[in-house]
Amino acid sequence: EPFDLVFADPPFSDGSATSPLLDATLRALATPGWLAEDARVYVEWPATQDAPWQADWAPLRETRAGDSRGALLVRTAANEDRSRS
Repeated sequence: EPFDLVFADPPFSDGSATSPLLDATLRALATPGWLAEDARVYVEWPATQDAPWQADWAPLRETRAGDSRGALLVRTAANEDRSRS
């Protein structure tokens, strides 16, 4: 059964780069079958880095706490249309 909510908070210690694990996770979640139609994905990344998501995602809300930034994401309409094909 597809997930309704996913938390993606990969390890990062020095803030020098966004985790490749986060990129791979978002790419996998964008493929059909992983998420429910109205699913939400919460991600965290180093505050010194740009937002880690691609065009498949849109932020509903962004936050910052200390050395971390976070965002609650939804899939974009274009991505949802592709997953129904």
